Amino acid sequence: MLPKGKYALFTIPGKDEWVIIFNKTAKQWGSFGYKEADDALRVSVRPGLANAFTEVMKIEGHNDGSVSLLWEKLEVIFTVSQ
Repeated sequence: MLPKGKYALFTIPGKDEWVIIFNKTAKQWGSFGYKEADDALRVSVRPGLANAFTEVMKIEGHNDGSVSLLWEKLEVIFTVSQ
């Protein structure tokens, strides 16, 4: 469970699995100051095929609480709930 708050979002993309990382140091520029010790939560998800090509990574929130990361031909979905 991830407590309510502000987090930096990182990903480790892989062919069969992506790791979504919520890091406690919310105000970071890129990953230069990233420290694994500050990770609040890591979630592993499987990528799927997107409906359309997305040139620049896009993050979309949906009414059902799911979040989509769209990049090129991939879509990675995870759910945020209370």
